[in-house]
Amino acid sequence: SDKSIVATCLREMSEEIGGIDVENSVSVLGVLRCNWGEVHHLVGVAVTPVVCFIGDITFADLKPNPDEVAECFTVPLDLFLDSERWVHRQDFAP
Repeated sequence: SDKSIVATCLREMSEEIGGIDVENSVSVLGVLRCNWGEVHHLVGVAVTPVVCFIGDITFADLKPNPDEVAECFTVPLDLFLDSERWVHRQDFAP
């Protein structure tokens, strides 16, 4: 049993994509707030987005579990930092 939602995230990440030393190379940056009903509607399950920095990786570093993962992708940090790409909705948590 995991002690926190972050511990669950790190365990799941290790099980699903492998190739990452979650104990030593992952820095947890935070947990995103979201509208849980909207997330459940989109993906069919309740999830808690946990943002982590895992350093420089290549696709060769990732070992996706084919029973759980259809595709892996990365997103450059500068895209997240570009406020022009952010979507804001009134009456929704950021």
